[in-house]
Amino acid sequence: MNSFFGIIMFICLVPTIWICYAMLYPRKWKEKKLIFGVTNRKEFTEPGVSDKVDAVTEKTNKAALRLNTVFTVIAVILLVLGTLPMRTFIWVMFVFIAIFAMSIPYACGNKEMKALKKSLGLSSEKGISYTDIKTVGTVRALKLTAILPPNIVGALTVIIALLADLQVIKTPGSSAPGTFLATIVCGTIFLIGVMISAFAYMLDRMKSEVISADSDINANYNRAKKKTMAKMNVLMVWINAIFAGVLSLLDILFYSGITMIAGIGIYMILIMAALAMFVHTEQSIEKIYRKDMTLIQDDDDLWIAGMFYYNPSDKRLNVEKRAGVGSTINMAHPVGKVIGFLAALSIVFSILVVIWVGMLESTPISLRVSDGNVICHQLRDEYVIPVGDIESIEYIEDIRGLRFVRTSGTGMETLLKGNFSVDGEACKVFLAPDKMVAIKVVTASGKIYYISGATPTETSSVYAQLNESL
Repeated sequence: MNSFFGIIMFICLVPTIWICYAMLYPRKWKEKKLIFGVTNRKEFTEPGVSDKVDAVTEKTNKAALRLNTVFTVIAVILLVLGTLPMRTFIWVMFVFIAIFAMSIPYACGNKEMKALKKSLGLSSEKGISYTDIKTVGTVRALKLTAILPPNIVGALTVIIALLADLQVIKTPGSSAPGTFLATIVCGTIFLIGVMISAFAYMLDRMKSEVISADSDINANYNRAKKKTMAKMNVLMVWINAIFAGVLSLLDILFYSGITMIAGIGIYMILIMAALAMFVHTEQSIEKIYRKDMTLIQDDDDLWIAGMFYYNPSDKRLNVEKRAGVGSTINMAHPVGKVIGFLAALSIVFSILVVIWVGMLESTPISLRVSDGNVICHQLRDEYVIPVGDIESIEYIEDIRGLRFVRTSGTGMETLLKGNFSVDGEACKVFLAPDKMVAIKVVTASGKIYYISGATPTETSSVYAQLNESL
């Protein structure tokens, strides 16, 4: 399964870094509104200055291109080396590093452009905000009739999954009725769609940007941008609701693991394709309206590294991003500070989780009988089963005939641990699935365990000891 995980991570990472490269690093900077988060001023096109901007953009773009190429090559190597130890941990850490590293050339380019701007005696307009009174609050593109249907489909998916988990709908192919795993997965997918919808609604109602003294130009420019954004978000909600929802049902209710993995790959490709189309359209809009941008707010000094907005005088919580697409928060806003802190906390927590997963993947399990107990150990004692409570045991020489569905816990190629449904029965699992062997333990209270050691020899030794005791 981890091999398929590598394929999914590859599909997610490689297109993402190249889309980011296309968005953040301008090849024809004279046609752009921003250069590494710095407002593209007419002074930059003057003789002598233009050459300096060329030098900054060329150097920065080459650095980003080298990084992208290196990360792509590493991703291919990780994909080919399917037997690499701790590959899940390596993949996730690699994605963290790659995404972070992609912003470094951008931040450096932003610093150099601000230095160039300062050397030319150009200053930012702190505290100045343009508003077109004629079009304020009138430019909208997202319609309820477009965003509501896919969310209804997502809700129906959750209802079907819940009925299947309650066994109101009989699904003979299902391996995990009553575990509510289908409901949890489909519910998560539905919530993602709701979050995308809320995000789309928020973006559609953001303050319109003022680029000209002509209100018609402002209205057309913002309408074009918001229409493009609305289309992308609606498309993503439909992809999420139909494809991912149905796919989850096929996998969980009818148990088709390979279909699920292949589907996730296709799902991510569709999402990346939608994002790529959006970026292309967005860049086309900027190019078309570039000649009309005669009134551009220059607040470069309020953007840290061109990516993080900090303006105590601005009462808005959300503003349009300068790096990437969508919106970002005002870090000086009271709510923005809380969100920023929680975001930093979540990143730290995610890294700790990745480290924990790496420890799980690299630490071998052990199985032993000690002081009248069967002890399943990895990092700590996971299960302690009193021998006196054991009613029956069965040695399974090949677990490939069993169907394991995880409800909570760890599921890796080399480790299954936690609560599982095994051929429709709720069980505790602690075993190395790549060793193929297991001991099925049934206690007097009706609890069922599937356990094994790090090696077949260790497993058979414990089985022999238990057989003698029983």
